[in-house]
Amino acid sequence: MKAKFSRRVPFFIMSDEEATDSEGFDAYPIEVDSRTVYIAQALRDVAGKMNAKFDNMPAPEEGAQEEAEYFEDLIKGVIDEYTG
Repeated sequence: MKAKFSRRVPFFIMSDEEATDSEGFDAYPIEVDSRTVYIAQALRDVAGKMNAKFDNMPAPEEGAQEEAEYFEDLIKGVIDEYTG
C-alpha cells in the first residue's frame, strides 16, 4: 500500500489521506503492508482516547487503575481487530 513515513507523527506511518500540508511536508512516500497503516492509525486513536480520558480524570494517583484498565481495553481491541 502507498503510504507516508514521517518522524514527526506518532507511530510514523500515515495513509496518503492523513498527510495534510503540515504533516505532509516532512512525510515521504513509502510502500508498506496495509495492516501497518491501519495499526498505526489505530494506535494514534488509542493515544487520542487516552489523552481525552486524562482530561476528565482526577489526579493520577486517584485514577491510575481506571486509566490502566481503559488502556488495556483499547489495546485488546486493536489486537483483536488486527490479529483476528
